[in-house]
Formats: sequence, C-alpha cells, structure tokens
Amino acid sequence: MLGPKRSIVVIAMCFGMLGCVSGANVNKAIAIPKPLIESVPVTVGLHISDNLASTVHQESVPGHGTYTIEIGESQEHLFSQVFGAVFDDVVVVESLNDIPDGISAIIVPEIELTQISLPHLSGDDVYEVWISYAISLLDAETGKSIHDWTVQGYGSANRNNYGNPLDRASKALRDATKGAFRDAAAFISFRYVRQQAVYDWIGSTQSP
Repeated sequence: MLGPKRSIVVIAMCFGMLGCVSGANVNKAIAIPKPLIESVPVTVGLHISDNLASTVHQESVPGHGTYTIEIGESQEHLFSQVFGAVFDDVVVVESLNDIPDGISAIIVPEIELTQISLPHLSGDDVYEVWISYAISLLDAETGKSIHDWTVQGYGSANRNNYGNPLDRASKALRDATKGAFRDAAAFISFRYVRQQAVYDWIGSTQSP
C-alpha cells in the first residue's frame, strides 16, 4: 500500500503523462455572435457543402497524442451570422442544383487550411489556431464566379488560464478555435463588401 506522500507523487505523474499522451478533442459547436453592422439590401444564398460541414482537423504529435478539432459543426452558424449581418437576408441553400427564387447570388465557403501550434512545440504558453477560408460568390442564375476571396482567422489561448491538466488542451484549443472563428468573422463583416468585384455586383443589383 502506498503512503499518502507517495500516492500524491504517483497521481501527479499520471496527470503529467495524460497531459502528454492523451492529446485533445474539440467536438462541440462553437457559437459566434452576430456582427453589429449596417446590412446591404440584398438577398443571398449560403451553401455549406458536405465537405465543409464535416471538416475535422486532426494532428498527431509524437509523444504528445492526437489533437482533433471538429470544425465543420460550427460552420453553418458562423457564416449565417456573418452574412446575415452583411446582407438583409440569407437563405441556406442545400444544393447548388436547386436554387430558390429571389436569390441574387450564392456564397460558398470552404476551408483551405487549418494549422495549430502547441506550447510544447513553440516553447511558449500559448495554444494557437489558424483557419484559412476560400469564399466564393456565385451568380444565382448562371453559377459563374463573381468573386473569390481568401480569408484567414487566428485565435490563441494561454494554457496558464486553465487549471485542470486533464482537459486543459481541449479547453484551450476550443477557445483558440473560437478566437479564429471570430477573427475571420470580423474581417469578413467589415471587408467583404469593400472587395471591388463584390461592390460592383451589389451596385448591379440596385440598378433599376
């Protein structure tokens, strides 16, 4: 039977080992607030592909386990919030082959790249997440591209803000991922209609 002091040492060692080999899993949808901006009086469609909706970033680090972020579950909410602020109305389009009436164009986001950085790899106390999006704007009638745009979101979380070593990595990566979503959302909200091709397209929808 172990004495009290030795038991404490063994428990501490177990926590340390679990922190090293268990990795982390972020598998809950992350909510993003709707940006407060003046919307453009246009109705657009939003198509979330099966590929985007099921996106999972998984990264195995030798000696430190596997880190998994199930990104796809949050994407419809993220882009509905963002473009629901940019435009007067956003209609979710299930298929690009069946476009509802009254839609001027369709927005199709995809993830190009996801990267994470961990404290034991970077040498600091921060978990970091980068997500790069490719956002296409398609003409609703012809399906032709109006504009293609790449946007990157970045988020970080300091591991010292999380006390429990058993779920520290998961919570920190979740918050860093949330930060990356919000960063991308803010950039899109304030920059999207300033893209020249988008600006010109909006102007064409307002013509008598």
